Amino acid sequence: MGRHYSSSDDSCDDHCGRARRSFHRNARGRDSHHEDYRDGQRTDRRSHLNDSDDNHRPHRHYSNRNGQSRRRSPSPMEMVSVNTHHIYDDRQHLKQLNIPTKVNRSCTDITFLILFLMVIFLWSLVAFVAIKNVNLENLMPHKDSNGNLCGTRHLTNKRILYIENLEQCVTRESGKIFPTFKCTRTFCVESCPNMTSMSKESQFCTRDICTNYVLQSREFLGICIPVGNCEPSKTTEFSTASTPYPDTTREALTEVCDRLQAFSMAFYIFWDVTDAYPVILGLLGVALLIAFVWTLLMRFFASVIVWTSFYNFLIVFGGLAVFTGHKAYTLRLIDPKSDINFETLNDLNYLKSRWYIWAGISGVLGLLFLLMLVLLVFLRKRVQIAIALIKQASRAIASLPTLVVFPVFPYILQAAGLALLVALGLQYTMKTTRSLHASTTSRTWIMLTMEPQCMAVVSSIGVIVRYHLGTLALGSLVITILGLVKAAVEKFQHKARKVNSSSCMKTLLRCCVCCLWLLTKSLIYVNKNAYIMVAMYGKSFCYSASKTFNLIVSNILRALIVTKVTNFIIFIAKVTTTISISAITFFILHREDIRSGLELKEPKYIAAPVAAVALSSYVLISCFFNVYNNVIDTLFLCFLEDTNQNDGSRERPYRMPSELLRILGKKNYRRREKKN
Repeated sequence: MGRHYSSSDDSCDDHCGRARRSFHRNARGRDSHHEDYRDGQRTDRRSHLNDSDDNHRPHRHYSNRNGQSRRRSPSPMEMVSVNTHHIYDDRQHLKQLNIPTKVNRSCTDITFLILFLMVIFLWSLVAFVAIKNVNLENLMPHKDSNGNLCGTRHLTNKRILYIENLEQCVTRESGKIFPTFKCTRTFCVESCPNMTSMSKESQFCTRDICTNYVLQSREFLGICIPVGNCEPSKTTEFSTASTPYPDTTREALTEVCDRLQAFSMAFYIFWDVTDAYPVILGLLGVALLIAFVWTLLMRFFASVIVWTSFYNFLIVFGGLAVFTGHKAYTLRLIDPKSDINFETLNDLNYLKSRWYIWAGISGVLGLLFLLMLVLLVFLRKRVQIAIALIKQASRAIASLPTLVVFPVFPYILQAAGLALLVALGLQYTMKTTRSLHASTTSRTWIMLTMEPQCMAVVSSIGVIVRYHLGTLALGSLVITILGLVKAAVEKFQHKARKVNSSSCMKTLLRCCVCCLWLLTKSLIYVNKNAYIMVAMYGKSFCYSASKTFNLIVSNILRALIVTKVTNFIIFIAKVTTTISISAITFFILHREDIRSGLELKEPKYIAAPVAAVALSSYVLISCFFNVYNNVIDTLFLCFLEDTNQNDGSRERPYRMPSELLRILGKKNYRRREKKN
């Protein structure tokens, strides 16, 4: 097959050339329904270079030894004009659909980009003034009772702060929201004490004061936190000579230790997690690997997973409905005159013996059974569309694996300081990630007949930064303003409850909160899909949101089925991965031989590292599958736009894969030549 050449060949390296050749090799047997048309003639893409029509393929004639004229296949260089014409036709078709390429995009929503930059400038100015006018040493908690900062000046070797009575540090004054931190007696020490003691040798002293006792402690962020046994070590009369009233001090020490046990539990949990960090990091890598395995499973076995789950739910709901119905029928025969007694509804044994309870459960299960049956019978085609889109999303992620890596960077930036922009900045970085997924994934659909672009993710980032930062700022601002209004109404509702306002006012506020919640959820969904339209057409936010809303409303059943089926499969993947990783963590930390081989300490609360692994793996898997969900949403909108813009004719052929064409029962135009 001849190589396709375009204007970007000069800038692509060998890697891009290999990717281009691989694309065309795979395209030969992929979409048999798509054809190209030139000069009124049909040319099948699979046999694009093997067509016998002289108008499509240039041939050179030569004579053999017998003088007979034969045709020779053209060289790759002779096919440049034909292949360039093929790409030109695809771009002309995209122009007919008003889908812009990189050269005719324009900047959108500039006003809101300027507004967002002004907000960033004001936040930066506030931070600069605060850092310039505030003495940072006053914010440091590591000071002894004389005001000396640990680890500085003459205390360079004493960088750790020991607090004699940590319990009294945190106090809450009336009229203040946040607690104040005022420790009584603090000391800068070289290391935390490794035992509880009242002896003279173990005391910490400054110029004028000394501790009465020391508690076994462990360092946490430069502060000694009491842990371990509260029983003081054995002391002699000489060692406690400097301690006034040693018996009273011993009783006070025991009382303080008892109160600090619950306080130290949180730090024990933290230390158990930090001690097991090698296992946690390793298992997070395993969780990410399992997520990639899930994408492969959903690519090849998505239909098996979905239909098996549906049939299993159908069997379970049907079986339970029959069982509970039979139980209700049996109890009705035994005691047909049993009446409802509301005074005994909290008695479980009483409820088990009432036939109407079982009848109600049977009715609910039967209703769920009927809903699943209706879904399988009447919405089967829409479920098949959802499965096909899941498979296409797996292919898109397999061809663009760097899509999964990009969401890590916004989280790192937020942790590094962008979280100071509060809700607006958070919404902005989330929208940037979603817009990147839409911009990159839509190329796999819209540019189906064109050559794959080198470094698609990087180029999509460039498109977002160059043209659509204002649109991202506007979408973030809309959601943020609506969230602030909802928070203000909820605050007013909370105040109204305390002042015993009228029931009419309370009902009105409840309705307002409910309506704002529904409006927020709807706008978030439309907002998310509006960025896909921005990536496809390069228009402003309002135009894209309006177009997205009309497109989804006209295909509401398809959107509902695709969303629910996708969420169901992703939920199964998340739960399965999280449970598996948690079980592996418990097995590793529970076995002493494995812990000794990995040089791990025995955790005091084994549930702490297991919960940490479960939570962190769930967050990581959610980040991964959020990318997957965005890809499916992008492909779904591309599918809806394809069915809306195209009709399968010669001028407007469908761009969707052959599997979706087969599900919809549609095909592209084929002109059959008459046989002589």
